[in-house]
Formats: sequence, C-alpha cells, structure tokens
Amino acid sequence: MRCPLTIVALFCVLVAPLWAEKPLGKYVCTFQDPTVIQSLKVSGARAEWTKTIGDGAAIERSEDRLPTVPSGALHLVLLSTKEYSTLELTPASGLPSDWTGYDRLVFSVENGSDFMISIVMAATDEAGVVYTSGDIYLSRAKNRLEIPFQEIREPKGNSLDLTRIRSLRIEIHSAEKFERDLWFYKFYLAPAAPPVIEANDRRVLLDFGPIGSPLMAGAKLVTEKTTYAPFRGYGWTVIPGDARGWLAQRPDRLTGDWLWADLGEGKASFRVDLPDGNYKARMYGGNYSSKLLAVRSFRLEVDGRQVAARNVDPDTYYTEAEYFRGMNDWYEEGEDTYRKSVAGLYQTYDFPFQVRNGHTEFVWSGVLAVFGLLITPEGQDFDEAALRVENARKTGFLVNLVPPTHRKQPTAASAEEKRRGFLVWSRSYEEEVRPYDLPGPAERNTRTMRLAAARGDHAHVTVTATPLHVLGSVQAVLSEFRTNNGAVLPSRDLQLRALKYMWEGWPATLGEGCLFPSGRVPSHDSVNVTFWISVLPDKSATAGLYRGTVRLVAESGSSAELPVEITVYPFTLTENHPISYSFFRGSDYNLSYSLRYFLPGKTQDFRRLLRAEVATMKAHGLTSFAFTPPFVRGVKGDHLILDFSLLEEEVSAVKEYGLCDRQHAGIISLLLDLARRQMKETRYGDFQEPEELSPPLDESELTEEFSPLFRQRYVNAARQIHEFFEKHGVAVLLYLADEPRERNINQWNRNIQDAIRYAQLVREGVPGAQSFIDPMRDVEDGKDYLPLLEYYDVIATHPWDQSSGIIETVRKQGKPSLWYFNGIVMDRYDFGFEVAASPSTGFWQWHFQWDLLPFQRFHPCNRSGVTLPGPEGPLETPSFERLTAGIGDYRYVATLKSRIETARQAGKTGPAVEAAQAELKVLLANTMPYPSRKDYREPVRPRRSIAGRSLDEWRAVLAKHISALE
Repeated sequence: MRCPLTIVALFCVLVAPLWAEKPLGKYVCTFQDPTVIQSLKVSGARAEWTKTIGDGAAIERSEDRLPTVPSGALHLVLLSTKEYSTLELTPASGLPSDWTGYDRLVFSVENGSDFMISIVMAATDEAGVVYTSGDIYLSRAKNRLEIPFQEIREPKGNSLDLTRIRSLRIEIHSAEKFERDLWFYKFYLAPAAPPVIEANDRRVLLDFGPIGSPLMAGAKLVTEKTTYAPFRGYGWTVIPGDARGWLAQRPDRLTGDWLWADLGEGKASFRVDLPDGNYKARMYGGNYSSKLLAVRSFRLEVDGRQVAARNVDPDTYYTEAEYFRGMNDWYEEGEDTYRKSVAGLYQTYDFPFQVRNGHTEFVWSGVLAVFGLLITPEGQDFDEAALRVENARKTGFLVNLVPPTHRKQPTAASAEEKRRGFLVWSRSYEEEVRPYDLPGPAERNTRTMRLAAARGDHAHVTVTATPLHVLGSVQAVLSEFRTNNGAVLPSRDLQLRALKYMWEGWPATLGEGCLFPSGRVPSHDSVNVTFWISVLPDKSATAGLYRGTVRLVAESGSSAELPVEITVYPFTLTENHPISYSFFRGSDYNLSYSLRYFLPGKTQDFRRLLRAEVATMKAHGLTSFAFTPPFVRGVKGDHLILDFSLLEEEVSAVKEYGLCDRQHAGIISLLLDLARRQMKETRYGDFQEPEELSPPLDESELTEEFSPLFRQRYVNAARQIHEFFEKHGVAVLLYLADEPRERNINQWNRNIQDAIRYAQLVREGVPGAQSFIDPMRDVEDGKDYLPLLEYYDVIATHPWDQSSGIIETVRKQGKPSLWYFNGIVMDRYDFGFEVAASPSTGFWQWHFQWDLLPFQRFHPCNRSGVTLPGPEGPLETPSFERLTAGIGDYRYVATLKSRIETARQAGKTGPAVEAAQAELKVLLANTMPYPSRKDYREPVRPRRSIAGRSLDEWRAVLAKHISALE
C-alpha cells in the first residue's frame, strides 16, 4: 500500500533536521600527550598519562561530530588513604573559558571497578558563581556523561556566565580501603542540535534520568533531585528519598535512562506549570522493575483522575507477549529494526487532560518507572510532536546499529541451482555461518554429510540454504535413519534446530543468537537459512552406520536432498572421570527466568524450568552445579536466619540427574553475599539491588566486617550451609571470595589478606567444610598471590601462562583438585584436550544463562550467556555446542584411559593397548596444558588442530582405539 504524498511530505519535514549536517564539537581536553597531565590539578590520586584507554573504543557511537585530533587518556589511581580525589581543569590546562554556542559538556570515563563510583562535578565562572552537579554514578567499564547547560546554574536558578568559565572540578568519591582505577578521556563541548520539540509555555518534552545521562535534543532533564521551582516551571513536589536514576545508554536517548522508585504505600508527585486549557500527554514508562522487567504494578493520575495503569499478571507473563517477546521474530534484510524490536518494547500511555489554575500534578503510585513525558496542546500538535520524538529515538538508535554486509556481487549459481532457487552447502559446525556468507568450494560440493558419536555424546553437522530469490520459507525434513541390517535410529536421538540470527552487543551487530527448535524458517530475502542436525545417542542406542537424508524444501515446492551418514560407536563415553565441568548459573540477577519476582507463587514453574536446565547440563557432559546461596531472612543474636527453600529445589534437581557427587563437588556461590547482607560498611562500592530476594536488615542489626559479632554470624551461616548439603548427601565447596585482587575491589572480591581471614574462619569454625577460591594470576597488582594457596582446599585459576606458578604450586602441594575457572580463548580446545593435558580436575565458566529478557536484544540488561531462556527450558547457542564438544573430546580421552587400565588389570598388554598408548602419548605431548599469550591476544583465533590432525580427526582416532579395546 502506497502512502499518500501528504504523509510522505510531512515525514520528510519532520526528519529533515535529523539529517542535517551537525556542527563540530569543541574539545575541552583530549589528554593528547604527557605534558597535559602536568597542567592538571590532581589531589588524592596518582595521575599518569596513557596513550589509549583499555583500550580506546568508545562505549557507543555518538551523534556528535568532533575534530580529528590526537587523543590519549588520564589514568587516575585513587589512593586508599583518601575519602575522595579531585581533578581540576583550568584555562592553563586548555579549558576554554567561553562555552557559548554549545549546549552540553560531555566527558568520557572508564571505571576500572565492576561496581559504581560516585563523582560530583563543579563549574565556576569568573564571578565565583558555582554549579555543583550532585552525585553522578560511574557504572562498570566505559561511561559517556553529558551535562546540559540548562543544569549549570545555582540552586536558586541563577545561571553561570558561560562566557567566562574559570574552572571545572571533578570530585571522585571513593572512600575505599583499596586503590581503584579511573581513566578520563574526551572532554568536549557539544553544539546544540536542532530541538526535537520546540518548547514553549504550552509544549514541553521532559527526559527523566540521572544527572549525566544523555538528553534528547530540546528536552528538559528531570533527575531525582529536580524539585519544583518557579524559575524552572516543573519539578517534584513529592519524591521518595530512595528514588534514583538509572543509565543504560541503550537503545536511544529517551529510553536509555530513567527514574525508578518502589513507592510502597506512598506516592510520587510531579508538577508542571501550564496555561489553562486542553492538553494531551504521552508518558514513556510503566510497570517496570529497576532492571526494566515489566513485573510491577503502577498507576498514574492527573489531578485525581487515573490516566494510565498496568498490573502484572503472573499467569500470562511468561508468554510471547511479555517475557518471550520477539521469540518468533527472524531477521529480514532491510528490516525496520527500530519498529520491530524497539518501538514496541517500552510502554507508552497517551491521555488528554485539562489545566486549571496554571498548573497540573502527575501522581504515580505503586512503582515509579518513567523515561519521558511529552505534553502539547490537544490535536495535530501532539501527533506531530509524538512523531518527531519517535523519529529522533530511531535516529539515535540507528547510530548504534551495525547492519551486516550484503553480498556485493550476484551469487554464482548453476542452472539447477537457479531452477531450484537456492544453493545448498555444509560448513563445519565449528565455523560461523554469517547472514550473507557464501560457501567455499569444498562446502558447496558436499556429497554426503557425516557425523559420528559415541553413546552419551553429541555430534553436529550444518546445512545451509542460500536463497537466490525470495523463497517464502525453508523447511528441513529428516528421513528415517537405518543401518544395512535394518536397525532404526530412534527419533529421540536426533535433533533438528535452526540458527537464529540475533542482534548482539552495543553498538549492535548481527550474529549467531541461538539454535531454535524449529524445522521451518521464514525466508523473505537473501539471508542464509542454516539448520543444525545433531545426533545424541543414548546408552541403549545400537551401534552401526545409519544412512538417511536431509531434505530442504522451499515454500514454492522446490527442494534439495543431501545424504547423511551417522556412525554410532559401539561404546558409551565414561562419566566416571575426575573433571568437574560446570557453567555458572546461580544468581539473584536471573534466578531461573526472573521467576524470583513471582515466588513462591510460581514455584512449580521454577521447578520445571530448573529441571530443564539441569537436564541440558547433564546431556552436554556437565558434572557440577553452582547453587544459589540461601536468602537471609533476619538475624537473632549471632544466628543468621537463612531460607533454604530454593536450595531444596536445586538440590533435588541435581540429585535427580546425578550431578555433584563426591568427585564433582558443586559450588555454593557466593558466601560473600551472606557477608555483605550483615555488613555496615560500603567501602567496596556495594549497594543492595532493589529487588534482591534477601530483604535488607535493619540498620541497627548491621555489623562491621570482621568484628566479633560479624565473625560469629558468618561462621554460623557457613555451618548451616555445610550441614544442609551434608544432610542431603551433595558434595559442595564454599566459595568464599571471587577473583581476589588488591585494587578495584567489588562486593564479590577481597584482597589476599581478607581472603585469608575468611578461609581461616571457615577452617576453624566449620569442621569438614571445603573452601574454594579463584585467584586470577600468580601476581596481582604487584603482589605475590602464591601464599594464598595454602589456606584454601580447592584452588581455581585462569588457564593461562600468567598462572603457571599457581598451577605448579598446587600440583606440588597435592591439593585434591585444581579447578580452572573462565576460559581465556574460549574454544573447544580450551574445554577438551587442553584439560586432558593439564593437571586440572575441573573447568568452570561464566555463564550458563544470563539474559533477563532473552529475545529483546536491545534491552539494557541483556547479558551474555551460552544458553537463552526458552518457554520449555534453555535454548543452546552455537557457542555452547562448540564449547561442550570439548567436554566430549575430554571424555574420549578419559574413556580410552579407562579401557587401557581395564586391559592392563586383565593382563592384556598386546598390540591394541600399545597402539592406544602411543596415540595418547602423541596427543597429550603435543597439547598445551593452557594457552600462551600468543593464543589469547587479539584477535583470538580458535585452536583447531594438534600435531597435524584436526580435533575431529583426533576424536576418530581415539574412538578407533576404544572400539578395539571393547
């Protein structure tokens, strides 16, 4: 359907300002060379110059245009002895005194800590008038902060003289026990962009968020500190003290930051001064949690009349309309990604209202979760303004969208392929198939696809259709698979999944999202359609060579068929091996599909999905599990009152699937969660998430860390946990501190001294308990970490050459296990043959599942995980299948070792045993036990061969010898 010309013309008029060439910004300071550092005024920190910032990439693409100039960074090491540090820029350090012609001060800073640091910015003019920002929170990693000049005024409303700015001072609040790192880079003045909305006394766009958050051009900033004042004409008349702004940077300037508060029985009231008359408003916001899950209830009234409300319905929340929104969306060439994946993601509420007596009140109850508020007179003015806002949101979003590169040349095709309408080809599952990839000669000339697996193993092949024209859809159909003797491979031993492309990261790129349980994919363009065929023989599968086909059928009816051969080996891979494999999953952030918001009412759903998770782990060779710590319900003297209800569910599921036996202990992650619940100190940048399942204790019940009462409570909690798992017969390690370090310490870290203190508390107070810790390297911030090892029962470390001292020391100490933690290269080799060649007895990795909203890829709380939540359980990613193929590789080695040992014990040491031993010796002698720096420096390249053989070829060799020893 064609749009009327009038609509097209209106659209062009509305977006024209967004397309216009923007003027250049002006640098305040680029830190271009070491001499700049000498002109800065720094206190409470060591100041160093660095050429790049860890290293160099912007946190996101900016719409601002800047001159191309050399740029470095100022590295501040915040001293542990100071409550705050300061950085001051003056004209002597290059600070421009005239800020006219610009409308924002922008600066970028990287926080070396995983947790927040608060800074306060002050600008002073020649007359001594001072603007002070209030707290600006620096989140983990890179932050770009923007201070609109509309804010640069005294509390009474007097503006600074922007023609005569004298100094810019930044006060960094970090009353820490340990040093922390900050890097400042790119201070500049941003020119005013054409306003999205031309504000006047009857028209206004309010943008809610913390100070420092990006502001939509022409909008008025509303922070939690924006109290009503006549000079402003708007502001809070009632706002709870715990209201705070949240900044996520994505997906656009309006919805990338917001204000949030749990109002309880109270209200939040916001006044706007307007001439009397009829108006229309759009509220951007709704019933969100602080993590932007739509799981709370809210109500908005204007002058006593309800204009918007939404309650969550737990019975319908876990549907495609809510939590799984976007599940059945597939990427389409040239799609309007903003309309498809952003515009409908955030709630908007339109409503008319009347103004009498020169002002109106917007009153929230339930929860305050608001991004923006647009107000105009009723009628066409509102429609045009709302469209302008949407176009501005879309433009800002598209700046950070990196579309895939299309094919530059027409796809070469034979007459048969042209008639059929698509190419058919097969690439190794270890290699990515991108949306517009074309096959290499060997991939295109596939005659038969082959895969082989032992019982209890996984094996995969992929088949891709590259459309030559619009196909409508492509369906993959597997035939029956039979041996020459007539044995049929059960359908339960086969799996067919489609590769789903999804947007990832920020700026966002299109890549492998997940393996979707579907044999049919919509195909409306030239994007590749790839299916994964997997064989999963169970322990009862009949060995043999099975033959069948995979048939790709287009909606038009054209099709192609490829032969497939599946070899099921005549043996079962051992589960009786010493390696503990696990992916971390226990977390209050994502507790099984965010079900924590609806517990205990949704316990049945929690139980069902938990079992699906554990079943997936078991099927992929995982042997261990990360348990959620119990929740703190209160204290009674030196006793912590713990709630084990969810741990009961986790233990039941783990026992059902045979994980966490004495050889493969689980981890209770993390005992510091229990410690910080009762701590009074906040020196670790700690703050309690608003929706954690452990309610905060009363201030009078909090104690200082390592005080006598703290130690008694901590030991009491550790003893309760140890006794709980002992009672249930599940082996578990008490994970006392994560990745100890001397600087940039977060709530989950401690330095070596405190990590030792916690270990001593457990060793002395909880007899029989096993402690666990994971130092990252031999030397941390210049300090030798090897002395830490003797205090812990189980040591994990990164599998890299920076930990060679830890690895060798633990081996000499004869510790019961050395568990590697966190893959460095993160490839199949890392998880498999490398483990077999190392002294390790375990491999743990982040994260099994970490996506709060799995299919809303531009959601600010999206996290990386090797699986995505699906309605019936986790959906595997290609990465997960590749990594766990390494677990299979290790199990082939362990199975062959077991067969050799069995043969020896039986007195059989003939040629078959000798040949198997010789092959194992070659394999392990040529396998590095951990990667070296050349392996994990950028760009990281997966390691695909050992001693001239591919990993699959080595698997086949091992399988041959195992079969010979059967």
